[in-house]
This record gives sequence, structure tokens and C-alpha cells, in this order.
Amino acid sequence: MNTSIKLKMILIAMTTLTLFSCKEDEPTVVGNWTAETIRYFGCDDPTFNETLIFGEDGFCEDDTDLNLFCIKTSMELREDGIFILYENVYLNGNLIAGESGTTTGTYTTTKPNNMTLNMGGEIQIGFYQISETELIFDGVSEDEDGCQFGFAANRQL
Repeated sequence: MNTSIKLKMILIAMTTLTLFSCKEDEPTVVGNWTAETIRYFGCDDPTFNETLIFGEDGFCEDDTDLNLFCIKTSMELREDGIFILYENVYLNGNLIAGESGTTTGTYTTTKPNNMTLNMGGEIQIGFYQISETELIFDGVSEDEDGCQFGFAANRQL
């Protein structure tokens, strides 16, 4: 085989390898996430349908005595299939230690974008969408009130 043909074959092989090796990795659910919204939908009693919107201070509500209750929620999804849910509860800006804490569970993901969350025997099955900065989960299983569960979260950088 002459040198010119060998060089062309090497060039074609290198170009092919370069094209396939430049493919970007898909975003992963592994990481730390801060709640953006938590939704309960499709409930047997429509008055249970609600969306909690989390701002910079978390999800906040005033009570009848004009106290401001806020909940900040974040989640760590680890590579080993463990997730840790962190919830901090504040009253008028002060952390309430007895109401705050962590919950540990497991998760699995399968193609195409199926996710199962297991938190102490409470199992949520659903679908997720992911980007570099956002994770959205829409559950298809129902809780004891017939509600489906969903959330949107931002990746902590």
C-alpha cells in the first residue's frame, strides 16, 4: 500500500475518533440540589393539590399571629444510590432545631429517564428531566391521599 493511501486512512481514522470522543457527557443526577418547587397534584381531594414555591429564603408562610415560617429544602444524590434530604425550618429567621433535620433514602435511575425514590418504605416512581443546572421529577405513584408528587431543583454549584 502506498504512503499516500496510508496517510489518508490514518487521517480518516483520527477524524472519526475525534468526532466520537468530543461527544459531551449527559448531565447526571448526582450532586447537590436546592428545591425550587414541590408539587402535589392529581389528589383525590382537589383541595390537597398545591405547589410550594421556594425563594431565596425557602418556602415561607405567615401564620395568623404574623409569624413567618420558612422551610429550606435541599437534597444530595450520591453515586452509590443514596440520597439525603435536608430540611431546615425557621421561625422569624431563627432556625428551629427540633423541626429541622435530615432524612436518608435510596434512589435508582434507569433509561429512559425513569427514577424511583425510596424514603423509609415510601416509594415514589416517576420520570425525570435533567440539565446541567436543573432536575425535574414528576411522580406517577400516589400517596395515601391519592396525590402524585413532583419537584424541581437547582444544582448547587
